[in-house]
Amino acid sequence: MDVKNAFLNGDIIEEVYVKPPHGYDHSPSQACKLFRALHGLKQAPQVWFPKFGTTITTFGFCSSPHKPGLFI
Repeated sequence: MDVKNAFLNGDIIEEVYVKPPHGYDHSPSQACKLFRALHGLKQAPQVWFPKFGTTITTFGFCSSPHKPGLFI
C-alpha cells in the first residue's frame, strides 16, 4: 500500500476550505473547497479509515475486537 497517497482516497463529509496554492492567480477573498482529504489534513485519517475498513472486509478480513486497526 502506498501510505503517502492512501489518505487521498478519503471523501470529506464536512465542508473544508483552504487557501489557494502559491502561483495560482486569485483574489484575496477566494478559497478552495476540498472534496477529498489531503495528506497533512487533520481530518484525513478519520475519513480514510472507514473507507479502508469497508473495503478490506469485502476481501474477508475482520477487525480485531481488541485493536480495531488490526484486520485478521
